[in-house]
Amino acid sequence: VSPGQVKITETKVSPELLALDPLELPAEFRLLAAAPSQGVWQYTGRPFELNFTIGWFEPGTTVPQVVEFAEAVTRVSEKGEAVTDLVYFVKSRARSALDLRLPDPKGLWSVSVGGVTVNARQDGEVTRIPLPGSIDPDTPVEVRLRLGRSADETGSFALSLPRVDATVLKTEWSLAGDEKQALYPVGGTVAPPQPVR
Repeated sequence: VSPGQVKITETKVSPELLALDPLELPAEFRLLAAAPSQGVWQYTGRPFELNFTIGWFEPGTTVPQVVEFAEAVTRVSEKGEAVTDLVYFVKSRARSALDLRLPDPKGLWSVSVGGVTVNARQDGEVTRIPLPGSIDPDTPVEVRLRLGRSADETGSFALSLPRVDATVLKTEWSLAGDEKQALYPVGGTVAPPQPVR
C-alpha cells in the first residue's frame, strides 16, 4: 500500500502465489487501508515466499515553454523579394521571453504579442520577444512576426524560418509567388506535401 505510484520488482515468488490485479482485491480488504494497493498476491498453499524490491519512478520534468502551433505564409515577388508573416501560439511556464534565431536579424519588420506591438531585443544571435508576465501558463499567447528579405535576381534563393528555442509541436508553412510565377524547390530540409513540378 502506498499513497504514490511505486515500482515493484519481484525477485522471488513461490509457485503457491498468484499475482492479481490490485482492482481484483475485494472491497472489504481495500477499506482497511487509506492508500491504494500497489501489488496483490493470493496464496493457494503454505508455506510461501515472496521477495520484491520497491523503488520510486524517476520524476518527470516540465517543459518551460512550448509552441503549440506555428503558421508561416511567405510571398515571393518576381525579383526575389520575400515577405513572411508568422504566427506562434506560445505557452510559457517559466520563461518571460520567446527566443528566436532569425535568418537575418535586420529583416525583422514588426512584432506583436497578444495584439500589442512590442520591441524585440537582440542578444548576440538571439532575438528575444517579451511575453506578458501575469498569464495562465495553460493559455497560449499569440505572437506575430513579419520578416522581410531583399531582392535576389539570380533566380535561385534560399528561404528559411526562424529557429525557435522552445519545443514546437506543429508548423505549417505555405509559399506563394506573384501571378504567372511558379516556385519549386531545388533542395533544403523541407519537402512540399505535394509535387510542384
